[in-house]
Amino acid sequence: MTIKDVRPGQPASQMVIEDGADRFEHLAESADGRPGADDAELVDDAVEACLAVEADGRTLVLPFRMRHWPVPYLAV
Repeated sequence: MTIKDVRPGQPASQMVIEDGADRFEHLAESADGRPGADDAELVDDAVEACLAVEADGRTLVLPFRMRHWPVPYLAV
């Protein structure tokens, strides 16, 4: 899984998750934001990379999944 971060006001960055991509995706789609016990290292890495925030035992993953490419990308 590749996560590209191009938010305004900070340098662009990219994070590649090889091990644990399915856990990261599950966490990103979690309704209650509660990570599993085996997700602590993954959550710590995401928080350190500013891709997630933690508060009161819950985690909010900041990137969103692109469902489709923007129209200008596909325009010929």
